[in-house]
Amino acid sequence: MAGVLAVSCAKNDRMPGLDDDAKEICFSMVPVKTVTRAATGFSNFPTDSAFGTRAYYLPQEKSWLQTHDEADLYIDTERISCRDGVWKAWESGKSYWWPKAGNLSFYSWAPYNLLDKGLSVDNKNGIRISGWSVKNTPGYGGSTNYGGDAPNDGSTDILVAGTYDVSSATNADAIANGAKIQFSHALCKVRFVISLDSDDTDKEWRVYSVALRDIYTQGDFSGGMWGSHSNMCDYIPDPKTTEPLKAGSFTEIFPVTMMLPQPVNPSVSRKPRIEIKCWDGKTLVDDGKGNKIPDYSNLTGVLYGNTTELLRWKEGTNMTYHLYLTTGNGEYIEFDAATSDWTEADGDNIYMR
Repeated sequence: MAGVLAVSCAKNDRMPGLDDDAKEICFSMVPVKTVTRAATGFSNFPTDSAFGTRAYYLPQEKSWLQTHDEADLYIDTERISCRDGVWKAWESGKSYWWPKAGNLSFYSWAPYNLLDKGLSVDNKNGIRISGWSVKNTPGYGGSTNYGGDAPNDGSTDILVAGTYDVSSATNADAIANGAKIQFSHALCKVRFVISLDSDDTDKEWRVYSVALRDIYTQGDFSGGMWGSHSNMCDYIPDPKTTEPLKAGSFTEIFPVTMMLPQPVNPSVSRKPRIEIKCWDGKTLVDDGKGNKIPDYSNLTGVLYGNTTELLRWKEGTNMTYHLYLTTGNGEYIEFDAATSDWTEADGDNIYMR
């Protein structure tokens, strides 16, 4: 069976070959799982937003995993929205019907207008995005919620989903209540906070500058992951001196920022790293001109080392790096990474000196 089965919604006609009791294709939004250290929750796709979908047909005896390249297009690109609790192709005015036999598989994405920004879909390669760029601006896209149209500056939370081998013979719930769509996040978010490892009663430590170096900001998305990374940039927040650091409480030094997931094993000599300048509030040095100036501690931490690999920036992770400034016999910063929202993961420690 090939082609699109579409009829006028007003006439509510049935295509030839379909039973009179054929069911219209609708969609059911599965909440996106969110995990924190304390609890697991779920985020619902906004009912005032829309997403795009494409459907492909295979005969009953074939599965998507083995024979997806043989699938026929069943629903061409459609914008799916919600009215009165029902997700379907309201805006086009078309209706689509479940086939009597065979399987349907769906590729879905949000925001819908990613089609205008390099996204493409086909049965052989799935969802692909070419030349996606993010800005090297701290705080960029950090508060973006999914749903709605992607803004022109690209600061969007890209959502993708695959729903496979749904048939009227084996998926009665999908036929009755809608094909289940569960999105995942294609980008990641990164944040850095810092605390004293133990209180220093004689000094007041502050952070004076932060720089995140050599981060890729452009790449291609295919097969559920990013590749062809390019355009390596630095992220430097606006200079802002922190309040005195305290043990037991964290101070944000790099805001939540939406970023491109980085290569798992960077092959270049320039590794992603963070650089921090801090001062104890008391120690001064001579600048060579007879003036006393702050004796800053300049600390650098390589995020991907040869012997220690911190949690990789993977698709769908929202990571908070916890930095602990240890004072006394030479300052150093210990890293700890934990996800705070989208996906649970663990990371090793890494030291800054």
